[in-house]
Amino acid sequence: MRLYGRYIIDEYPDIDSDYVFVNIWKGEIGHPMKYSTVRGLFKSLKKKTGIDVYAHLLRHTHASELIRSGMDMSYVQKRLGHSSIQTTINTYVHITNEDMKQAYEDYLKSKRDN
Repeated sequence: MRLYGRYIIDEYPDIDSDYVFVNIWKGEIGHPMKYSTVRGLFKSLKKKTGIDVYAHLLRHTHASELIRSGMDMSYVQKRLGHSSIQTTINTYVHITNEDMKQAYEDYLKSKRDN
């Protein structure tokens, strides 16, 4: 997100927006793109690259990264706009085998250090 933020600031200094997908060429400049426009961009990207990517994947990745970095779940919930913390947990907390291995290694290390 930092790189994207720098890009917008450097390339489009007149645009002041908190949106990720922003009109920069036509329509209301600086306002959010319509859903259909964003969807079309990702469809075109998939066609050109063969990579199945979609806008919501960015949200999912961001939330997962926040959780993995140890951010308090209530902050992640607020950032995503969920009314229930359980929605955030059910949707974005995915424990992998690597996560379980790391947690167990951390547990063993904490026992050795005591």
